[in-house]
Amino acid sequence: MQAEDPSRQPAATGRGRRRAVGALAGLALVAGGWGAGWYHVAGVFRDGIERWAETRRAAGLSVGWTAVEMGGFPLRWMARLNAPALTRIRPAPGWFWRGETVTLSWRPWAPRTVSFAAPGAHRVGADASRPETALAVSAASATGQIETGDDGALRLLAVAIGGATVTPAGAQPMHVARLDATLSAFPPGPPAIPGDAARDAPPSHETAGRLDATVTGLTLPADERPALGHSIARVALTAVLVERLPTAPLREALAAWAAKGGTVEIEGLAVDWGKLAVRGDGTLALDAALQPVASSSVRISGYNETVDALAAAGAIRPRAAFMAKVVLGAMGTTPVDGGPAEIQVPLTVQDGRLFVGPVVLLQLPRIAWPGR
Repeated sequence: MQAEDPSRQPAATGRGRRRAVGALAGLALVAGGWGAGWYHVAGVFRDGIERWAETRRAAGLSVGWTAVEMGGFPLRWMARLNAPALTRIRPAPGWFWRGETVTLSWRPWAPRTVSFAAPGAHRVGADASRPETALAVSAASATGQIETGDDGALRLLAVAIGGATVTPAGAQPMHVARLDATLSAFPPGPPAIPGDAARDAPPSHETAGRLDATVTGLTLPADERPALGHSIARVALTAVLVERLPTAPLREALAAWAAKGGTVEIEGLAVDWGKLAVRGDGTLALDAALQPVASSSVRISGYNETVDALAAAGAIRPRAAFMAKVVLGAMGTTPVDGGPAEIQVPLTVQDGRLFVGPVVLLQLPRIAWPGR
């Protein structure tokens, strides 16, 4: 075997060291460039939050927070807003929301989309001048996504809330195991047709938004005595808002919306509460007194047990319960694939009463909307 030439070792070692130093220098240069780029993008993100807030203020909202903390280096861009608050100040009185913290996550390649996490305490109210009427919410987890249009207005809000306690003003708390909801807000349509063409055109109604929501594991307040029990296994709703709510105090906005022919088209409703199971669709509107009127077609199973429970709780009189069971029982059919008997009946709300077919089932409480 030929011996290695010792005279060549220092040169080889020197070249290896130079390469290592060069690689380290390259890595340091890349790291420095990435760091500078990250901080630049973080500044763009923070400026974007400020611009959005200014745009919303110009639209009649009060937007604020006590501090903004940037983070997420090196692979994410995040902004933590402490004590965030939103209030509709024009027109007054307006709604409001107060939070504990909100952490926003943003990707520069999707500038109109922001993810968020907002666990902890929240307060939501319909009248900022009466904070004592606010709804208090405490959530173990609350995450979601916001998408905005070029004008900064909301286009989509998706939320997933887990382990929440909801306490209405002056009432006992209720608990929600999980809430998943997506609200899609559609931009305004083209302007109305002017002149003679407008008189000849058929009346049209604008679709303003869509809601898909599912509540799982709802536990009602302990001080209440619901006939069907305190636990509602599941409520799912898919609904479309027809006609845009105007910017006005809530009562005035609802009156104008109803006068314009506004409705909520319920494309899907599912309720599983004790033995009661409801599936259906329909239309919800408001009458001249701003009380709900509804017309729907539903499939109901567990109706005999439900009527018995309502009668036992004193919600309906024994004679009404007997008539309801006779009428509903005559309409019941057994599904082809088996399972409990079910009925398909019109479910309507009118004059403050809930009708199942021709039978008055419940007298509903009157809704007192905030405002004059």
